[in-house]
Amino acid sequence: MSALTELTQLFSDEKFVLSVFTAAFTVVYALTAQRILFRSRERRKDRKSRLWETLSAGFSNGTLNTVDDVVNIYKGIHELGGEDVSYRSGLAKYLREYLVNVISSKDRQADEISSIKDKVTGIIDAIETESPYSDVPAAERNLIIDVQKFIAHNDQASAREKLSDLAGLIEVRQDSLDRVQASNKWSVPLAVIGLVLTVVFGVISLIK
Repeated sequence: MSALTELTQLFSDEKFVLSVFTAAFTVVYALTAQRILFRSRERRKDRKSRLWETLSAGFSNGTLNTVDDVVNIYKGIHELGGEDVSYRSGLAKYLREYLVNVISSKDRQADEISSIKDKVTGIIDAIETESPYSDVPAAERNLIIDVQKFIAHNDQASAREKLSDLAGLIEVRQDSLDRVQASNKWSVPLAVIGLVLTVVFGVISLIK
């Protein structure tokens, strides 16, 4: 049998074709997922860098003075619509990170750091006053607000009941988190093992 005939029979083998296709698909999928993840991380880093640079410039030259000014900058960088209110938790988070960066900076004068700190702190306070506990999930946030209302009206029994509900919800969240973490602990090693085995079997089919 000629080498060409053997090669033709080899490529006509369904198992061989399936193995090669599976190996190729797995490798392409892994590379694509890695590239998407990398681009997403780079996009977040770029947005954070642009926001921090804009805030520093605006606070230094006095063009950023109100909460609306900072909100508009944040929405512009993150391409959010005017009616989008999802910015609150994200903006507060970025402002806290920016505040840490400013305070730990060795390139700024003490009076500049103090001025920026006061402005950023005031903006964070205004955001949290408008939408308290914006960093907290909706269910927990509603329970906390209810507790505050009951305490303000001296309704201790209702406040304790809401606190009990909150504790139960936190326990459920923690249980779900523990299960997800336990699952994720093995997901990456199993994916790597699966990829290696797929490539190995593909090579074996190629050799046979």
